[in-house]
Amino acid sequence: MGFVFEKINEEGKKYLKNFVSDSPVYYWAIDREREIILLSLGGWGFDKEQPEFFVFLYKKNIGKILAYRKKEWKTRTEVNVTWYLYEIRFTIALQGKEEELIELVKEAFFTFGSGTQKIKANSTTLAEVANPIFVNDRRG
Repeated sequence: MGFVFEKINEEGKKYLKNFVSDSPVYYWAIDREREIILLSLGGWGFDKEQPEFFVFLYKKNIGKILAYRKKEWKTRTEVNVTWYLYEIRFTIALQGKEEELIELVKEAFFTFGSGTQKIKANSTTLAEVANPIFVNDRRG
């Protein structure tokens, strides 16, 4: 089935409490079959000095991504989005799966698009995707 971008329901919010604190998270890109979730924990996302913070859950392993995006507006509700993923961290348990993880992260961000259901992303581009760093910490 692949990733879908959707509003997080109450069941999803309960599940996320196992991994993230009570952060006001409303939307996610989720692939239920492969047990993968991408969600934003907030941040401005304007540039490297003001990043947006993402959690990437892969089969209950937590990854952290720092990113920002550039938007090119077409209309008030349509935009072209370019993502810059400049820091990606995964737990050491996932080391050796770099290529697979990068492809999954890319797929998730393409689905995440503009990050809201109110504004449609006409196109989503990944201009920068960092090589992942693996850390000896369950939380990435």
